[in-house]
Amino acid sequence: MFKSAIRIVLVFFSFLFCLQGAKAQNSYVSLSPAITEIIYAIGAQDGLSGVSTECDYPAAIQKKPKIGNTYYVNKELIIRLKPDYIFADAGSEYAFNRIYSTKTKPVFFRFESLNDIYKNIYEIGKYTEHEKEAQILVSSLKKSIYATKEKEPKRILYLVQTNPMISIGEKSFISDVIKASGQISVTEELKTAYPSISKEFALKAEPQIVVAGFRTDNNQLFQLFPHSKIIFLSKETLDFINRPGPRIYKAVQYFSRL
Repeated sequence: MFKSAIRIVLVFFSFLFCLQGAKAQNSYVSLSPAITEIIYAIGAQDGLSGVSTECDYPAAIQKKPKIGNTYYVNKELIIRLKPDYIFADAGSEYAFNRIYSTKTKPVFFRFESLNDIYKNIYEIGKYTEHEKEAQILVSSLKKSIYATKEKEPKRILYLVQTNPMISIGEKSFISDVIKASGQISVTEELKTAYPSISKEFALKAEPQIVVAGFRTDNNQLFQLFPHSKIIFLSKETLDFINRPGPRIYKAVQYFSRL
């Protein structure tokens, strides 16, 4: 009986020691729909305590508190949620002036290429303690993208907006997506991410396909490019093209089929 009691006491103290030595799971919030999708894709959503007002995929995201957007962060809600990290796209640093006095650490991610997407998935895996799952996701994405390639490339003009004309340059991951699909972006050599282009430049580029992100001035496009195939993107297609996350392989497949 005495020995049994000793064993129970030892088990109890061992349990307490394990609890004290166990590392608490990191908590985090996301201001980027793409980053939020990555978090769900690697199974790290349990530590996700808040998302941006623009996050809408997957559907389970609706249950998470909304903490703001690229331009505004709700400091009071951040203080209440007490996340270890807040994940956001690079370039949105100015939205964080109000939270630098809190213990939450902002972490910024830059997406300029497919390699950046892979690298950022690895990084998010480290921050969320889901490194193995991140490695599996990257491996799966690479296989899907590698297996997708059009063998007869066409010249594509991708328009973010039409009035004025904003396209994609070498620092936009969408240019890399089009290249990976086997097609040719006629603006891929422009040095910025989203350059403004003239009608003269667009006409001289002689695109075979014009892909428009918004239905702003349909007639103008048909008049400018009477010999080009013109495609207007649906919201669903826009989402997986414009979000550098786990659905980016769908963007590569989409462009390859054009």
